[in-house]
Amino acid sequence: ENFEKFNKAATRSPDFGFTFNSEPVKREVAALKNVDTEFKGSLLSGSIDVAKYLPAYENKAKDAGLLKVIDEMNKQYEAFKSKK
Repeated sequence: ENFEKFNKAATRSPDFGFTFNSEPVKREVAALKNVDTEFKGSLLSGSIDVAKYLPAYENKAKDAGLLKVIDEMNKQYEAFKSKK
């Protein structure tokens, strides 16, 4: 009963319902997954020097198309917001 009251009183996020379609940037997403596979585990575990490898990770992510993916996501999100 309390849970139902809590849910009914909740404010819905304006982002609710947005889903990113990665199809237009599928090559970039695949390349970014490869970059993540290469770096993420070591960076998160602290087994490598973060100060040295984080910039390399960021550069490889940019080279893999990170900014293109971000631009596409922003484009889709703006289109989503304009329809609300």
